[in-house]
This record gives sequence, C-alpha cells and structure tokens, in this order.
Amino acid sequence: GGAMRKPLKTEVSGGDWYHQIKVGSRVDIMPKPMFFRIARQGGTSSVIVMYDNAGEHFLPVAENAEPPHTRHLGQAQALLFVFDPTMVHSSDNSPRQELILIETVARIRRFAGVGQNSKLGIPVIIALTKADLWAGKAGIDITHPPIAPSKFVNLDRTEIDEVSAVAQAFVGRSFPELMQSLTAFVDNVHWVPCSAMKTAINSQSGREEIQPLATWSEVPLLLAFDEIARRQGRK
Repeated sequence: GGAMRKPLKTEVSGGDWYHQIKVGSRVDIMPKPMFFRIARQGGTSSVIVMYDNAGEHFLPVAENAEPPHTRHLGQAQALLFVFDPTMVHSSDNSPRQELILIETVARIRRFAGVGQNSKLGIPVIIALTKADLWAGKAGIDITHPPIAPSKFVNLDRTEIDEVSAVAQAFVGRSFPELMQSLTAFVDNVHWVPCSAMKTAINSQSGREEIQPLATWSEVPLLLAFDEIARRQGRK
C-alpha cells in the first residue's frame, strides 16, 4: 500500500552486497561492485563502477584490523559522501560523521599513494541530506533542477558552484574541524544540498507529516559524472 518504510542502512558485512574471497587460510569479505552502462544515442558508451561502503568500514578499530573493505578507494575517480548537516551532535554512541569523512579521505590518499604535501585530486562530492529542513534557513533555493540550456541536457555548473559555496559556509559554522581538514587535504570539493522528503501540513488532520519528494537528489551523481568527464578531457 502507501505505507512508508524506513530505508535500509548499508550493511557492514554479509547480505547481498558482499562476497567472500578465500586467500590461503584467510577468508575476506569484499563489497560487491555495481556496474552501470551509460551511453549517448549514437555515441560511445561508458561503464560506471560503484561501491557502497558503510561508515563503520572507516572506524579506526576496523583499520587496525586491516580489512579489505575499502582498498578499492585507491582506484576511485570520485567520492560521494552522504552527510547530514542537521546531526551536529549525536545523542547515541554512533560514530561522528565528520570524523568518518576525514578518515575516508585519509584512506583514499594513502591507498592512492598521494604524497604527504599533496592534495587529493579526485572530486569529493558531499551530498548534504535533509535540505528540506535547512536549505531555506541558509538562503539556498533548490526548488528548480540546475539545468543549463543547450543542445543536450547539461548541468548548470554556475548555479551548482554558487549553491555549493553557500552550503559550505553554512556547514562550516557547525563543523569547523571538517572544513579545515578538507581544505588542507582535498583540492576539489563540492557541497550539494539534496532531499528525498518534504514536510507538509495535512489538510484534513492539520498535523505535520513527511512525504516523499526528491529534490536535487540526482545532482551529486550527475556532478560526479561531469567532473570525471572534465578530468578526462571529454567536456
């Protein structure tokens, strides 16, 4: 029916997103890659390989155990990180998301062999969720998709960059440590507000309720494609 269900969290191990690989007497649990083929009509095609890692894979305890869950990041051409700017202080014992993001960047730098005095060059795109709750307060308008007029559908990079700058300033006020780390170690960061839901007042009950409404939810992934194409000289 129309009942809403809570989205499933990315599993830490097991389930449909992992497979086991035996190396000698050791059994490693590896995340399964997801393959997508995209092509423009009459043009060349590309295969996109994506991995979905749980935040727990980047905890210091897990790193000390040398798990293979995250080593594919050394080959990554882009990083998408889901970040909730409304969760400034977690009330439970869950790891702080800003520390997980900092650790993620550190591992990519290490696996990719980035020098200590060099910055990570791949695009780091931070999808700022729950924008329906905070974007208006930050002076951000994402009610319209960022599409630039052209022969083909193109992202309006000017609008995205302007929104990113405002979002960065908004997030930086609550997470200064995160901002300092990213500025020091990453050369290409984009902050993209997005939302999968909206809050509305029920006309019959008068109560506030949550309704599905995707707003800029596709932009982080499309921006990653656009950044990769630019780095490869295809745009």
